[in-house]
Amino acid sequence: MNLRHILRALRYGLRWSSIMLGGFLSANRTEERVAPYTLPDLLQDEQGKRISDTKAWEEKRKHALLKLFSDYVYGVIPEPPSGIDFQIENSAPALNGFALKKEITLFLTSGKKGPRARLLLLIPRGEGPHPVILGYNLEGNHTVHPDPGIAKNAVWSKKIPGYSFIPSETTRGRQAERWPVEKILSRGYAVATLYYGDIEPDYPGASSGIRGKYPELQNRDDNFSALGAWAWGLSRVMDYLARDSDIDAPRAALFGFSRAGKAALLAAARDPRFATVIAAASGKGGAALLRRAFGETIRAMTAKYPHWFSKKLASYADRINELPVDQHMLLALIAPRPLLVSVAAGDWWSDPKGAEAALFAARAAYALYGKEDAAAFYLHKGKHAVTPAEWEAFLNFFDGNL
Repeated sequence: MNLRHILRALRYGLRWSSIMLGGFLSANRTEERVAPYTLPDLLQDEQGKRISDTKAWEEKRKHALLKLFSDYVYGVIPEPPSGIDFQIENSAPALNGFALKKEITLFLTSGKKGPRARLLLLIPRGEGPHPVILGYNLEGNHTVHPDPGIAKNAVWSKKIPGYSFIPSETTRGRQAERWPVEKILSRGYAVATLYYGDIEPDYPGASSGIRGKYPELQNRDDNFSALGAWAWGLSRVMDYLARDSDIDAPRAALFGFSRAGKAALLAAARDPRFATVIAAASGKGGAALLRRAFGETIRAMTAKYPHWFSKKLASYADRINELPVDQHMLLALIAPRPLLVSVAAGDWWSDPKGAEAALFAARAAYALYGKEDAAAFYLHKGKHAVTPAEWEAFLNFFDGNL
C-alpha cells in the first residue's frame, strides 16, 4: 500500500474507499504465497470425453464454454434487436488533412428513441477499403486526440450515478497516449472508437444504458452485466463497420485496455467477425487466471464492481476452485484467430504471471488448428498504462496478422 493507492481510493467516496483499501491490503503480491491450483480441463467435455479435433471443438466444446461463462461469470447476453440503424452526423477531412473523419450515431434499439452511441471513425488517406482497429475509450471520443473538430459528447459521472455532463475543453486529447492516432493511421489502419459509457454507464444499476432495455434479465443469477453489455456494444459497432465501404470489415481488429480489454476479449470470444484482438492490462476477469491467488481477487473485484459480472460470480470468492471455468477458456474461445495478451511487469494488481499462464493453457485449443504461435504474450516495463513502445509492438502484431 502506498500514498497513490490511498488517494486514488479516497476519490471515490467512503464506501468505495473502504472496498478499494481493503482489497489492496488483503491482496497477495508475493509469489511464494500463491496457493496451488488446478485449472478446469480445456479439452474435456461435460461427458468426460477428450476433444481432439477442430470439428468437436467448434460444434460442441465452444458452445458449452460460452454457456458456462454466461452462467457463472459474465451473465446472459441478449441477441441484438432487429432493425438497428445508424446516422452519419458528419464526414470531413481531419487531423490537418491526414485523415477522413466520420462521426456516426448508432441507434442501439429498434427505432431512434432508445440508447445511442457516437462512433468516431478516422480513416487514412489513400485507396481503401482499410483494415480497422476498434476499441473503447474511457472518457469520451474527444480525449483520444486533441483535434478540436472531434465532437464532445456527454459522459457519465463516476461519483454521481445517473448524472451526465459535457466534459471541459481541458480534457481534449487526454487519452492520446492510449490511442496514438497518427501512428496507427500512418500504418494504414483506420481507427474506430467510442465512449464505453454510451453503451452502459459504469456503475451499479441498469436504467440508463442498454441493460435498462432488458429488465427481465436483471433479477436472475446470470444477469446481463456491464461487461456483457460492453461486449455486446462492440458487436453492434461491427454491424456498422460491415456496411461501411471505406472499411475492410474482414480485417477488423479489437483493442482494449484495462476494463475495455476485458470487454474486447469477451466480444472476440463471442463474435467470430473480429479477425484478431489485443488485450492490454485486462487483469482478473480478463486474461489473468481467477484461480491464481495473486493481485486482484474475485472478492475485491465483485465488491467494487458488482455490475461488471453476473451475480453468481461473487458467490465463488471463497470457493474459487469450484468455479467450472477460468480465463484460459475465454482466451481459447478466440482460437484460431490471432490473440496478443499484453501486461506490464509492474502491474501486480493485473497478475502478469497469471495472464501468461492463462495464455499458455489456452494454446491447447490453438494447437487443434496447428496455430499455437497465434496466441502471443507481451510483457513490458512499467505500470498499469499503455506506452508508445507497447503500441509499436501492437502494430507489428497487427501487421503480421491482418
